[in-house]
Amino acid sequence: MQKKLENLLSKVKFIRDETLRKKINLLIEASRQNNVSIACQRLGVSRNFYYYWYRRLEEKGWTLEALRQQSRRPLRSPRLSEPWKVQWVLNIRKEYPNYGPKRIRAHLIREHGIIFCEGTIAKILRRAKVVKHQEKKPRKAHLKRYSLGAPGDCVQIDVKYIPYRIGPHQYYLFNAVDDCTRWRFGLVYENKGVWETEEFFRKLLKACPFKIRKIQTDNGVEFTNKFVSDTKCFKKPPKEHILDKLCREHGIEHKLIPVGECELNGKVERSHWTDEVEFLNRRKPFRSLRSLRKGYTSWIHFYNTLRIHSSLEYMTPIEMVNFKLFGLKPKGMDHQGISLWVA
Repeated sequence: MQKKLENLLSKVKFIRDETLRKKINLLIEASRQNNVSIACQRLGVSRNFYYYWYRRLEEKGWTLEALRQQSRRPLRSPRLSEPWKVQWVLNIRKEYPNYGPKRIRAHLIREHGIIFCEGTIAKILRRAKVVKHQEKKPRKAHLKRYSLGAPGDCVQIDVKYIPYRIGPHQYYLFNAVDDCTRWRFGLVYENKGVWETEEFFRKLLKACPFKIRKIQTDNGVEFTNKFVSDTKCFKKPPKEHILDKLCREHGIEHKLIPVGECELNGKVERSHWTDEVEFLNRRKPFRSLRSLRKGYTSWIHFYNTLRIHSSLEYMTPIEMVNFKLFGLKPKGMDHQGISLWVA
C-alpha cells in the first residue's frame, strides 16, 4: 500500500485539480499518521469522505482516474417520454419550425386528439437540441392589448416591402388584418402608390366575409395626403386622398394612428413579422413576380384556415369568424383552455 501511495504522491506535482490533490494528500497523511481521524481533522473532512475514496481506489486498482469526480446521472430514466411521443412532437416541430411547446400541444389536441403536458414537450425539444436560447429584447412601452368585439369593427392595413429584390425590382405586400378575428387579406404589388391602394381596397371589400365599418392605417402617402406639402400654396388644404374618397362612398370610417406609434397598428405589424419568419425565410427566394404572388396567395389561405393562433385560444381566424358571425360554439375545452371545435 505504501508503494502505491508513493506512486500517487509522485503525480501530485503534475495535477492542477485542487480537489484531486486534496484527496491524494488525505490518503498520504492518513498513512503517515497511521490514524484516519487525525488526518481528517487536519484537512477538515469527514471519515466517510476518506473511506469513500479509499474504497474507490481499491476497486479501480489504485489508478489516478479513480479519484476524479464522475457523473451522477442515472443510467436509466423510468419516467422518460416514450419514443412514440418524442416522434409525434419532433414531426410537428419539423413541419412547423416556429411552433413552441404551447402551440405543439394545441396542434396535437386539435388534429390528433392527443393530450401531452406542455413541460413534457419542452423537455423533448431541449433533449433533441432543436430549441435555441434567445435573449428577450427590451420592448417599447405601449398601451394595454385588446381585441374588438365584432368582425369588421376595425381592419388594420399596412404595407411591407419584400426583404430582397427579384431581379432589379422591389415588390411590396399590402396586408389587411381584422382586429377581432385576425382574418387576413394580402396582395403583392410592384409599387405602393395610389393606384395600388385603390385596387387593394376594392378587392378587400369583395373578399372580406363580413362588413367593414372602420379602416385603420398609418400616415404613409399611400393612405393619406395629410403630410403631403405643396410648395406653391401653403394655406390650401391637402387634396382628398383616394382612400378617404372610397371610404366615404362605402360608409367606412378611415382612422389614422398618431405619428410614431406603430404599436397601435400592432395586429398588422405582427403579421408582417410572421410573413418574414414563416413564409419568406422558409422558402428559397422567389425568382419571378408570378411565383411570388402564387406563393403568397397559398400562404394567406393557410394563415386563415389552418394556422392556429394563441391569441384566439388556439383557433384559426376562419373559425373565429364562424363563431362571431354564425355562433358556432366549441364542443369542449381541455384543462388549459384550448378550444376543441366542431368541424
